[in-house]
Amino acid sequence: EGSYARMLAGYAWKWTSEREGNKHGEVCDVVIPEHGFALPWNSRSARSTWAIDDSGMQQVGCIHTSQGLEFDYVGVIIGRDLQFDPASMKFHASWEDCRDSNGKKGLRNDPDRMLKLIKNIYRTLMTRAMKGCYIYCCDEQLSRYFSSCLNGRRGFPVRAYHEGRDYGINAADSPGQPPVQGDSDL
Repeated sequence: EGSYARMLAGYAWKWTSEREGNKHGEVCDVVIPEHGFALPWNSRSARSTWAIDDSGMQQVGCIHTSQGLEFDYVGVIIGRDLQFDPASMKFHASWEDCRDSNGKKGLRNDPDRMLKLIKNIYRTLMTRAMKGCYIYCCDEQLSRYFSSCLNGRRGFPVRAYHEGRDYGINAADSPGQPPVQGDSDL
């Protein structure tokens, strides 16, 4: 209570068009079936006011509606467009799972630029929070990676979830640990 929060996600889900009946965010496009989660993208009709509109609490914001804004808390859903391979210890961007047709234009055969685009989107979404960021990863290996990076660090109230499993700790509850130094891979 008294805090300002929004749910955000990368463009890893279709955004049903206005002509398909989705002017006001009526269609639940952001779906995670294993959790019974389904919410619409932010309303096109309230795009410029989504962040302050009460209806925004029941919608998922994207990079375009949240960039440049700050919230007390954000929940960021990382879709299958960003994955992590523990064998190579490298991130991978899935061109097929990215639904931003304009953003990914010309990047099908340029995996490095595609990865840079996707990582920048999620970095931007995660930095919209001033007090805390909650992360759900559709890719289990990515959840595990984030947890391993944050384990035992204080000052970062971040949790990573996948299919109901909590891979994180509330790092703010880990006194005596120094904050993470430097820039992360994401």
